[in-house]
Amino acid sequence: MNGKESNFKVGDLVMCEYIEGSFANARIISIDKKKLMANVKIGIVSRSSEKIREEEIEVSLETLTPWNPKKK
Repeated sequence: MNGKESNFKVGDLVMCEYIEGSFANARIISIDKKKLMANVKIGIVSRSSEKIREEEIEVSLETLTPWNPKKK
């Protein structure tokens, strides 16, 4: 993050990379500012849009992007 302070807070909706090249919408459930990491909860969805399961993963704050849906 190059010395920048993170603007994210617990409860924020973000876009994160959970597998290299695969992105998901996620909700931040905890932040460790010392390690610059966040625990996020992602929902795994099938191709038919059925929710399969939820997972909690730890990701770098640097890789998170604010979730901003495109308005049509």
